[in-house]
Amino acid sequence: MRSIFVIIIFLVFSGSGFCSTEPIETEILQIKMNRIYFGSGEEENIFSDCSFFVIKSDDTLFQGFIEKSYSGVSYSYQIDSVANKVNIDSCQAYLLPAEIDSLIPINIGILKSIPYGSSSNFPGLTSVTSTNDSLNSGLSKYGNILHTNLYDSEIEMLLDFEAGLIDAFISYKRELPSHKNQKYANIIHAPAPFYAALIPNISEAVNNKGFLTTSLYYRFNDQRLSTIFYGDNAVSYNCLFPAENSCRRLYSFDPDNGRNLLKYIDKIPKKLFMSIDNNSLEKLGLYFADILSRDKIRLKFIEDNSKADIYLHFIPLSEDNKDSGLTYILNLLKADSTDNKKINSTISEITKYIELANNANTDESQQYYLNLAQRALSEDIGVFPLLRPSLFFTSGNNLKGCAFDNNGHLDLSNLRKVVLPSRPAGANR
Repeated sequence: MRSIFVIIIFLVFSGSGFCSTEPIETEILQIKMNRIYFGSGEEENIFSDCSFFVIKSDDTLFQGFIEKSYSGVSYSYQIDSVANKVNIDSCQAYLLPAEIDSLIPINIGILKSIPYGSSSNFPGLTSVTSTNDSLNSGLSKYGNILHTNLYDSEIEMLLDFEAGLIDAFISYKRELPSHKNQKYANIIHAPAPFYAALIPNISEAVNNKGFLTTSLYYRFNDQRLSTIFYGDNAVSYNCLFPAENSCRRLYSFDPDNGRNLLKYIDKIPKKLFMSIDNNSLEKLGLYFADILSRDKIRLKFIEDNSKADIYLHFIPLSEDNKDSGLTYILNLLKADSTDNKKINSTISEITKYIELANNANTDESQQYYLNLAQRALSEDIGVFPLLRPSLFFTSGNNLKGCAFDNNGHLDLSNLRKVVLPSRPAGANR
């Protein structure tokens, strides 16, 4: 009988433009500072200005609106003398959630320079590596069509967001909309599921002993990341795989040591070639070009890996498959054949270490073999991790439920578009 009574109250109250979903019963956590705190929040689509009722028997003691809502908790606007009128244990509380709009498509903008990889990383979205935007669509679990819009320009993407053409976008930077629209945007961020690494082409004689990339690594100043990578919150990254304990930098920043290493290269070329697999690494490439220019070595950028002396690549990171980055690097190295017996022997050792890590019975044993593979790649081959970007997801205030998972991938499994409530004109709080 009470549930029918409550529904009738909500239907009457929601007749003036309010969301009209089924009310939920919730716990009254406490009454403090003339506010009622409830045990439900955004996870149940409770947002600011959703309505509530507090009932004792069949009498409505209070009705009003939510002022703020968070995960697992929400609270009302101030109510005069509420503490003197209610006994929590004898009351029931009901909240009216915001309605989910499952009919309107959700459009998400993504920079083409972000190497997301396969669609399996992002439930509901197809791979952004496709050049055909019309194919980049899927469905949310609520029935919304999800569409991926690919962008070359971050500015163009931001303008489309401000114009309402896209509901959210993913970028390397914390891009705030124009001042008047800032309050309508939410921004979350997480370390990217990849890092940038410097890798030698082992088929080139200049890389026989790894001195070239080691020289450049010595002169890599990880205190200048903001000037050598176009993005916010990029951090120095010192591991070739997701290590349980953060790795220390293998060789400290020391330009003099780095420059002296070049003396051990048999024939120092006057021109080197670098391949960059992603245009967001161009500033980093130019940084190394400037370093080499001081030694009168010209660095030229090319697209063909096979003709490059050194590479800048994004390497995947996965907590679920810790060897994925090492395997990716190993496959790059194996693609460059060499007659150097020492390098080939080292490649075989690294392959064996990764196999042993995959077959390890304990986490400690797996970590041990992955560390051996990492050490051989850096000390013997000259492969070095450099930096790890952050990814930012900026969304309109009515788009809820997006998060980053432990691997740094977007989890869109609970993505939903809600109809945010608004108090009718003249309504009491």
